[in-house]
Parts: sequence; C-alpha cells; structure tokens
Amino acid sequence: MENLDIPIYVRQLKRLGNLIINQIVEERRRFVFIGGFDSSYEETAELMELNNHLDAQERNLNARNVSTVSIEMTILELKRILFNLRRLRYDFEEEGEVYYEMELARLISLRTRDEGKYPEYTMMEDIKRLPDSTNSVGGKSKKKIKNKMKKTKKVKCN
Repeated sequence: MENLDIPIYVRQLKRLGNLIINQIVEERRRFVFIGGFDSSYEETAELMELNNHLDAQERNLNARNVSTVSIEMTILELKRILFNLRRLRYDFEEEGEVYYEMELARLISLRTRDEGKYPEYTMMEDIKRLPDSTNSVGGKSKKKIKNKMKKTKKVKCN
C-alpha cells in the first residue's frame, strides 16, 4: 500500500463529508416539501433522531485535530443517515401517494401557466431553494438573440 499524505487525506475526507451533508440537507428539504401536501405529515421521532445525529456528526467532521479513523467513521455515519432519510422519504411517499417530483413539476407548471413566462423567471425564492427546481427540470431558459448582419459576398464584374 502506498504511503498517504495524512493532512491531504484528512482534507479530502472532510470535503467529501461536507458533500454528503449537502445531500442530506437537500433530502430534508424534499421531505419537508412533500410533507406540506399531506395532512398526515408530522416529523416522526426517527426523523428528529436523524437530525440530532446529523448535528453531532457535523460537529465531529468539522472538529480540529481529529484522527483519520474518527473522520472515516463519521463519513460512514453520514452515509447511513443519508440512506435512512431517503428510506423515510420513500416510505412516506408510498404511504401517502404524494411524490416529490410530481408535486414539484405540478407547482412549477401551475406558476408558469399563470404567469405566462419561463419557469426560471416566475418561481418564488422558496421554490428555487428546493432541490431539482431549476436547471433542466424547469425547462429551457430563454436565451437572448443577438442581431447579426449577414455578410454578402461581393462579386467582381470584369
């Protein structure tokens, strides 16, 4: 096995851990969004426990002078949290037959229809913060067309 440069390895582990945390935050936003469409939604004890566990793992990840083994274990725990959160959202969607992607598409299409503009220009800020709400889901963005004059070829007459 090759010799590792420990400080670089630790920095990369922390960077990857922060990426997993960002995925968890996006997953929580999805869960809360679909919860607004189902009257039976309430934060379960398991969801609150995952949030508390995430806070503890985030503190472990951003602590100074942490061993590589501790950071590796933190990343494994973050992956478990992400998996459990996705499982919870999937179970909630199946029970209530309320699906994140369908509700988001419905909301964007209604707003676009009412305003008669491109989705990127009509969405409120809270919708823009949701995962997957812009980019390719919202449709093509309007591009400005530059007026270019066509060059004509001059023909020489002899």
